[in-house]
Amino acid sequence: MPMRWRPTLLRERKMYKAGDIYLTKFHPSYGDELKKFRPCVVLFDQIDSRFVTIVPLTSQAKIHYPTAEFILKPTSTNNLEKSSLLLCWYLQSFDKKRLQKKLGELDKSDLLKLRSSLKQLLI
Repeated sequence: MPMRWRPTLLRERKMYKAGDIYLTKFHPSYGDELKKFRPCVVLFDQIDSRFVTIVPLTSQAKIHYPTAEFILKPTSTNNLEKSSLLLCWYLQSFDKKRLQKKLGELDKSDLLKLRSSLKQLLI
C-alpha cells in the first residue's frame, strides 16, 4: 500500500536556521572527539534530512588555526556565558535529536566571518 503524504508533517518538523546557537549533546564520543554538552552553531538544515550540519564552540579560547577559528564574545543576541572559540574546521553533521536547547544566534557580522572561514577551508 503506498504511503500517503500528510500535510501535518511540515508543521511537525522543527526548522533550524544558519547562525542559530544550540546546546548540543556530543557524547558518546571516541578518542579525541569533542565531548559533553556544548554550544554549536547551525550551518544549514535540509528539508529532506534528519540531520543538521554544525560548527562547535569551546571555552578553551586559545587560537591554534587563525584562518579556521575565531573568538565569539558574549552578547545579548548569542546568549553565551563566556567568550568561546568557534572551531570552523570541526564541521560535523548530527542527528537533530542531539540539539537540545536554543541558546541564541550569531549576529550578522559573525555569521559572515564564519562563512568566510569556511570558504577558505573548503576551497
